[in-house]
Amino acid sequence: MNVTEADFIVVGGGLTGCVIASRLAQNNPALHVLLLEAGVDASNNPLTKDVGGAFALAGTDLDYCYKTTPQYNTEQRVHTITAGKVLGGGSILNYGGWARGDASDYDQWAKTVKDERWSYKGLLPYLKKAENHFNATRNLEHRGSNGPIKVTSVFESDPKR
Repeated sequence: MNVTEADFIVVGGGLTGCVIASRLAQNNPALHVLLLEAGVDASNNPLTKDVGGAFALAGTDLDYCYKTTPQYNTEQRVHTITAGKVLGGGSILNYGGWARGDASDYDQWAKTVKDERWSYKGLLPYLKKAENHFNATRNLEHRGSNGPIKVTSVFESDPKR
């Protein structure tokens, strides 16, 4: 592929940008998809290898370290917002924790925008499509088993919990 030509240019190699670029290429392998990311590929950074490293990555060159304006509710303090400047985005800094919202939150979105596609029932097929749940057979109605994201419930992740 000539680097000056692309059918699609996806700006931002965070979790969403990577998924969009991947889906475009999966749906039509003939497409030339260019994924642009301002940060580095940190796959060789030893701090990205286990969960403990997440605490050391905040404030490094992999983090945009955004600052808020002074916040009234915290006595005018300025807070740092961690945001990944790295291929993989914030999921590198927080290890891609997967947590679905509560069904009532999705239903409130649907009500607010007057569109049932944003309800829990409307979004459930997409949530399931994303998941490869450790024990999806326990709840086939709500969990996926063939998606790219490996998911384990907290209570199933360690027998001591």
